[in-house]
Amino acid sequence: MSRGIKLAESCGIYIYSVGRFEYFSLFNSPYYAHNHGVAMDLYLGPGNFGIEAPCPTPGRVISIRKVRAPTRKNFAAEETDYLIILKSEENPKYLIKILHINPKVKIGDRLDAGDCLGTSIRSGFFNFWTDPHIHLEIRDPEDPIRARGSHPIRLLSLEKKGLVQSNKIFECKVVDVQTDYTLVEPNSSVILKMGNFSGFVVCIGGWLGILDCGLPHYGFGGVFLEENDFDLGQKVFIGDLQIGSVVEKQQNIGVVKLNPLSISFEGNELRGLSLYINLKSPLIKLVPPRREKLDLCEGEKISIVIEPKEGEKR
Repeated sequence: MSRGIKLAESCGIYIYSVGRFEYFSLFNSPYYAHNHGVAMDLYLGPGNFGIEAPCPTPGRVISIRKVRAPTRKNFAAEETDYLIILKSEENPKYLIKILHINPKVKIGDRLDAGDCLGTSIRSGFFNFWTDPHIHLEIRDPEDPIRARGSHPIRLLSLEKKGLVQSNKIFECKVVDVQTDYTLVEPNSSVILKMGNFSGFVVCIGGWLGILDCGLPHYGFGGVFLEENDFDLGQKVFIGDLQIGSVVEKQQNIGVVKLNPLSISFEGNELRGLSLYINLKSPLIKLVPPRREKLDLCEGEKISIVIEPKEGEKR
């Protein structure tokens, strides 16, 4: 089976763009590994729970176990998740930890990238706006399961294409309105293309990069840049608005502690924006304050405003 392009690498193990993957994230999650950019979520498209999920990297299944997930009261979610451990084929010294897939594989199965792992589930580890995805980490054999201890993941091919300008006020077209969230297509002026990827543009010390995060609701995010010519403590900007500061540096990724921000459209407050690294058309997810459908229509054009939270300094 064709493995597609190489998206990322860790410890000599490659993660491939196979099957249904449309976008991915290292930082758009509240959990520890995502606050440090050492785990990757590969998304299977909006609302596609129950569909077959492809294996993102070749390996042999060495362990499958059930995991108890949190109980959710405001939406239906599985209280049982699954942990699948693969021994990497590309570098057998390391293991691959996978979550959020109901396995169709068994211990001993050898999988190529693109082979079916199982079906996507709506886990109690998710928030109501979380789409189906494969959670992946690269682990040492003696420490395969903990929340901490994953190896850093490096994106491949991050050459900038074209010039854009970050902007704290930008226009969008509504493309999908659901109870859990709304998807919008932003004006191309705020989208940066880097190699095979695209996403929302920000600036660190004159360098443009793609922002990956739940803005601001998860508190942390990551900026992917072509160069690593930036320092700890350096400020991150959308237009002239400082949204946070670099608190950790991994190769060409800046880990950002986000400032308190207010995000709204046409005067309506949002919980925040879900921003991803896109493989197809770049879309932004509007996350409502609570689980309810926003008063919007497909095709409608709106203006998003990002500003300091009331009482906070710029």
